[in-house]
Amino acid sequence: MKSTHKMKNKAFLLNIKFLLILIFLPVLFGFSQSTDREVVTQPTEWFVLNSNVKLHKKFGFTFDGQLRFVQEFENAQHFLRNGLDIYLTPKLSIVPIGYMYVWNFQYGKQPSAFVNNEQRIWQQILYRHNYKKLFFSHRFRMEERFVQKHHTETDGTINNDGYDTYLNRIRYRLQVQIPLNKEKIEPGAWFIGVFDELFYSW
Repeated sequence: MKSTHKMKNKAFLLNIKFLLILIFLPVLFGFSQSTDREVVTQPTEWFVLNSNVKLHKKFGFTFDGQLRFVQEFENAQHFLRNGLDIYLTPKLSIVPIGYMYVWNFQYGKQPSAFVNNEQRIWQQILYRHNYKKLFFSHRFRMEERFVQKHHTETDGTINNDGYDTYLNRIRYRLQVQIPLNKEKIEPGAWFIGVFDELFYSW
């Protein structure tokens, strides 16, 4: 019994250390960036709707929609993402296939040369566990990205080359939630959530 308790304590401390590394790593990278980069400050507004609809004890539907704006609601990026959720165990679920469409805009103080929208196919593994009142979730997501490409002709005409740029990206997100008015995250529970996410593209 003592051995199990020690193992749980070690796992908890490991999760906390990992979370702190994820939170402070971007700060360190920020300080190491080149000083000759042009930096602008502009307000951003994000509106997010996440929904997981359980259709059966073994499968469901996941949906994510976001509207992103800058500088007093100037369109920046909007997207819709959906996929099939399969629940392998109460703690482990996978999305074997999902689809996402991204609308990009020329916006802000550093607008892009072209409006390149994007289509994505994605897969996901989600593992949840708890330690006392802390609820952890580990999300691994793989994305196959098909980004629109444009070019300008000599007469100034802009041509759409289609979704001609193919990119891959893998993501890992660690999230911790702490319920405030109940013992666990359940309907009617108020909670505080913190998360950080790492991205690797090629």
